[in-house]
Amino acid sequence: AIFPEDGLWYECVITEQTEKGYKITFTDYGSRAEVKFDQIRLQSSGKVAEKKRQIKEVVTPAGYKIPESLTIAKTDTEEVIDTKRRKIQAIKKQQRSDKLEAESSKGQVGWQKFFNNKASTRSKTGFLTGKPKESIFKVPEHLEGKVGVMNSGGKMTDFAEAKKFSYQYV
Repeated sequence: AIFPEDGLWYECVITEQTEKGYKITFTDYGSRAEVKFDQIRLQSSGKVAEKKRQIKEVVTPAGYKIPESLTIAKTDTEEVIDTKRRKIQAIKKQQRSDKLEAESSKGQVGWQKFFNNKASTRSKTGFLTGKPKESIFKVPEHLEGKVGVMNSGGKMTDFAEAKKFSYQYV
């Protein structure tokens, strides 16, 4: 039944039938309420609902799942066979498009994951790199830095001292 205060469905027990509807007791909370006839419905048991949903399927050699009711029997007429074939083709087409869509979304997710992880570690900046370009007019962090000069205020690159390489012949 629908709980009057929040409008959501809850389990209940009918205690009395009135002219306007039913007097009920909610099983979870123990509170009582009177609801109209259209605000209550029978609870379907889980076993019955599962049986309704279960449809026996046949898997074709290509991997398509087709309901058993659409398998062609020897006793079927030409019209029935034709309608079953059309339905089978429609099901196969839908399953094929679903499969292609799943594969493309999987590939897309893979690329997005790669782009988000790898692009942020790249040294290049700009379009489609994931790293924004730094403005040349950005104020430097150090007092010695100059505005408009890239990497100003930072240390110069230290290179190791060049040594002469001598070959030793054995």
